[in-house]
Amino acid sequence: MEPTDKLLDRDISAALAEPIAAVGSPTLQEVVDYAIRVFERCNQTAKGSDENIGLLFSFYGLIEMLDGAEVLLAKGAVGPATVCLRAGLEALLSQEWVARNVSSHGMAYMVSEVHRRISEIDRYDPKTHMGKQLREALEEKEMGDLDRIPELLHPEQSRESLHGLLMKPHYVAAEAEWQRTKKKLKRSKPPFFALWDGPTSLELLAKELKRAGEYYVLYGSWSRTAHAGDLHRLLRGVEGKPAVQRLRNNEGLATLYSLAITLGLAGIDAALSTYRSGELEGRGRWYFEKVQDAYLKLAKAPD
Repeated sequence: MEPTDKLLDRDISAALAEPIAAVGSPTLQEVVDYAIRVFERCNQTAKGSDENIGLLFSFYGLIEMLDGAEVLLAKGAVGPATVCLRAGLEALLSQEWVARNVSSHGMAYMVSEVHRRISEIDRYDPKTHMGKQLREALEEKEMGDLDRIPELLHPEQSRESLHGLLMKPHYVAAEAEWQRTKKKLKRSKPPFFALWDGPTSLELLAKELKRAGEYYVLYGSWSRTAHAGDLHRLLRGVEGKPAVQRLRNNEGLATLYSLAITLGLAGIDAALSTYRSGELEGRGRWYFEKVQDAYLKLAKAPD
């Protein structure tokens, strides 16, 4: 197979991306900056306790992924940018699910996070079965820095503290439901959204949130890239012969900017609707003044 051209030319890629990036990057940055301000205000005024973490920090994770996507898209690195957007879509789904019932879904998120952290401690603790398995696996093949297993100073205390958290009054109901769901689904780590008979997979979660279209059209293709299984994207035909696609090839650049902005707007709306609904009118004015024109340009721009 022959390359379609020089496989990586950063200067040419940046020059080709510039006409779209000149519109897309400032607009996506504007959305990210506005989202950060929304997060800060919601975080300051949210009433309650740990249940708010599930919504607020899913939103914050979405913001982080959009910021990363902007950096990549500005350089024409559309393939890697889709990995960020895939994670961003997952964060949005989590955020919107928690927003449906912050008190229960938020605590489900927290209980699942506590169990994840306990499993992580068990994985790195040399005294546990999981810890011994990890060390045996690393001994099979030298993996450079992977040999440096994170050292836990006080794993017993950390584990005890996390179990103690699950016994606190505002965690008890969600912990009982996590255990029930674990048994019902026969899964050691049920997804947090499955608690209280919720969706048992990301696909079903997307359907429940009326985002099945995004899941089937976007998440599937983005997942192939994330899992290094997107051969079709990396190969192109040239004069009837297979050829290797150039890196940073800008294909779909305008569309990805548009999708990133769409995800950001959805996350902003979910946060404001839950915590600061009085600001939705102002959010509308901001959109018309700062985002709409560029957003429409991107929608009409050729990829």
